[in-house]
Amino acid sequence: MRPRRDLFTARAASSLLVFSFFAISVQFSFGADSLEHLLLQRYLTIECQRERMTVQLDFNRKRHTEMTETLSDMIWRGRICIGEEKSGECCSQMIRKQGDQRHVISVGYSKCGIEKTFFETGFDFVVNIHFRDSSNRHEEFQAKCAIPFMESHVK
Repeated sequence: MRPRRDLFTARAASSLLVFSFFAISVQFSFGADSLEHLLLQRYLTIECQRERMTVQLDFNRKRHTEMTETLSDMIWRGRICIGEEKSGECCSQMIRKQGDQRHVISVGYSKCGIEKTFFETGFDFVVNIHFRDSSNRHEEFQAKCAIPFMESHVK
């Protein structure tokens, strides 16, 4: 069994194809891994772009036939936020139209308490993602985007 802080990249693989020069990872939170936590993690995706990060939590049962109605409803009634902020641009907007059912947050790396550190060839941006539902259930995830320097950053 792997240590609790090991990285997983199950949903990031498709994002890596599109953003091949950005690294993505999501870490387990410190709390006990409930079934809900593991299922939410399965439908959580992070896209790292040069200037911003996009976090999505999908609850479309037609796209994910294995998703139960209960889990879909829990996600629909919930909200994801980046950092400790619980309103405004740091929390999700729900998209629910013609088969597209998801929560989305897209913010620049300088917002919402996203931590920035340097490595040899770029920046690491680390963010805590919080999911809360209508029954006050709280699940936390951590994501990291590794963004390489551009020539303009080095000057």
